[in-house]
Amino acid sequence: SFPPPTNFHDQKTYRHGYGKFEIINSIKYGIKEDESVMPAFDHLTADELELIAVYLESLQSNRQDIVVADAWIRLMPPSRPNSAAYMTIENKIQKELILQSVSSDVITTIEMHMMEHSDGMMRMRQVTEIRIPAGGKMELKPGGFHLMLFGIQKPLAKGDRIPFVLHFQGGSSVAVEATAKEDEQ
Repeated sequence: SFPPPTNFHDQKTYRHGYGKFEIINSIKYGIKEDESVMPAFDHLTADELELIAVYLESLQSNRQDIVVADAWIRLMPPSRPNSAAYMTIENKIQKELILQSVSSDVITTIEMHMMEHSDGMMRMRQVTEIRIPAGGKMELKPGGFHLMLFGIQKPLAKGDRIPFVLHFQGGSSVAVEATAKEDEQ
């Protein structure tokens, strides 16, 4: 008889802590206690460990302090390996969140940008952070803050789903999937 599947929604499941850092250490070094053994997965890269930890964090039932909705990528001609991504990030805590970077296994470089009026023209400028107010939302949208995607590894088709990890100041991360679609009208 096999043991029941692990319930990753229950924080009591995480023997050495349920934050990203603690999950990474449990996976990397393993767990040996109370007659149960989880081997060390020290062959995994730091990026692989982080992605697994972010995924496990996202399964926790109380991890609703950062909610990402309506994530999408602008569909471009197949010959263009670059595009832009948009989404709404909701901050449900009473402290400002600062998005510091975004990563993906299938995109070479992701930069945060904003559009602004300068000398009577709209110009795009790279930013080092995007602030989401306490208890508020930030909409990444055409003509405003957005993500620029450089080096998409395969041409996108309508409906393709691309994974991202949003990295916030203080170590919080959120895994997101964005759907490729045509511009919203």
